Amino acid sequence: MRLVSFSVRRYRSITEAERIPVRDLTLLVGANNEGKSNLLKALDLSLGIITNPRRISRSGGRIPSYYLRNYDWERDFPVALRARARGSKESSFTIEFELTDAEIQEFFNSVGSRLNGTLPILITIGQGSASLKISKQGRGAAVLNSKLESILEFVQRRVTYTYIPSVRTADQSTRVVELILSEELSVIEDDPQYQNALEAVSQLQEPVLRQVSEAIRTTLTDFLPGVRSARIVIQEAARHAALRRSVSVLIDDGDETDLRQKGDGVQSLAAIAMMRFASQRSAGSRHIILSVEEPESHLHPAAVQQVRKVLQEIAERHQVIVTSHSPELVDRINVRSNILVSDKRARTARSIQGVRDALGVQPSHNLQSAELMVLVEGPSDVSSVSALAKTESTRLRNAIDSGVLGMVSLDGVGNLSNFARILNSNVQPVHCFLDNDDPARAAYETALERGVLVAREVNLASSQGQVQSELEDLIRVEVYRDALEREFGVTLEHPPFRSARKWSERCREVFIAQGRAWDDATQSRAKMIVAEGVASSPAEALAPARRVSFDSFLAALAARLSSLRV
Repeated sequence: MRLVSFSVRRYRSITEAERIPVRDLTLLVGANNEGKSNLLKALDLSLGIITNPRRISRSGGRIPSYYLRNYDWERDFPVALRARARGSKESSFTIEFELTDAEIQEFFNSVGSRLNGTLPILITIGQGSASLKISKQGRGAAVLNSKLESILEFVQRRVTYTYIPSVRTADQSTRVVELILSEELSVIEDDPQYQNALEAVSQLQEPVLRQVSEAIRTTLTDFLPGVRSARIVIQEAARHAALRRSVSVLIDDGDETDLRQKGDGVQSLAAIAMMRFASQRSAGSRHIILSVEEPESHLHPAAVQQVRKVLQEIAERHQVIVTSHSPELVDRINVRSNILVSDKRARTARSIQGVRDALGVQPSHNLQSAELMVLVEGPSDVSSVSALAKTESTRLRNAIDSGVLGMVSLDGVGNLSNFARILNSNVQPVHCFLDNDDPARAAYETALERGVLVAREVNLASSQGQVQSELEDLIRVEVYRDALEREFGVTLEHPPFRSARKWSERCREVFIAQGRAWDDATQSRAKMIVAEGVASSPAEALAPARRVSFDSFLAALAARLSSLRV
């Protein structure tokens, strides 16, 4: 059961934001005071009401006052609309869920009514009145609203909602831990030993506390490598009262102290890290919707990249909605996952340039027109990849010629993370085509660990039958043989060149065996000769038996361009 959209009308600075789409990871971007935080607060208010386990009256969907502690009409209804003679004086919020086929059947079994796949819920709040109803058209609407209590119970069994505000405190991290412990310790609290012998409680709980503590430590070290240990302490009074909701989290990053005494940056990271832990531990089919306000707050730029990686991990299983000013957090793969908030409205981004404008990012001149930048290892790769792409695809030819698709040499694969980080800061979508050898794989893994790239942004030049391979391994030797042999006075008709080692290693053995020097300059020139051969005969350049990885790369580029152009 997934959230597919939400709408907000007449709430704080938002006059109207209709059907904001929600995907696995959705980013709300915009300048200060444009309404991003208010949209997230509206979502928090409405989902908080829907997922609250307390019952809502069957009488017209009236919402009891204890649900509305986060709504104040004087504060939350737009001032500019209060003096109007006409028009509603109520804030309204629509939450729309999508059900799977299995959930549609479960809904029928549980509630006794059929759905067509979506469940829209409308919440209306005014001065002293609030109501909730199923916002369906037709004759079935009345029947559904007569079963409102059962419908909400159905939703609450399947959806959990968590909101992490921009000011993240140790108390919020602790609350996440308390929720985890509540679930984990509920098993042993049913044990007769727990009921009959309180003196044994400490021993029974200790393995669970150790397990959860170690899992939290492992999660925190992704953000804070200096963390040596994490320890959860249950207050003794709470333990003997059979409660699990009063805990302290002690973090040792040189000195073991309570998380409440750590700096804002550490507390911010801890809240997000523990939310990831909670999402990984979530049981059964319950779906988590997580909203995070400005996750980059109080963080060093390097930590922001790690936060991006963690939010993407959570989004693989659940849904994450984020407000941010950070270019590094923009979804550069699916541009429609970015929601632009301005002029008191929200709209789906239609281009990367629109996202840049919303964030106030001004990329350098050579990035102005490029919608997608391809990173390759060296200048010869720029030449070869460009020539092959233009020959294999008319669409890619047009994109390259118009500057929509750009090519950049890393001048050494060791520069991959730095290039990716710089392009991230310019909200520049990137895609990489790298050799499939140890240096490239090491650089790729480092970029993933640092959160500056994701796996979908990288293709490797794999060659069938080779453990390690380079772009040159995919090229037919006939394309460059004569030119290379003529310039260096060697012959490639030599046994080492027919081995399964990567191209540069085969060339090195051939050169040395024939009394020729092989150094970095020679290798660079040899690779450029291959590139010149490819540029001269691009249609015949790729070896048919070894071109699969390059074809996959071209398909990935085409898909990326499609996702960036709405």
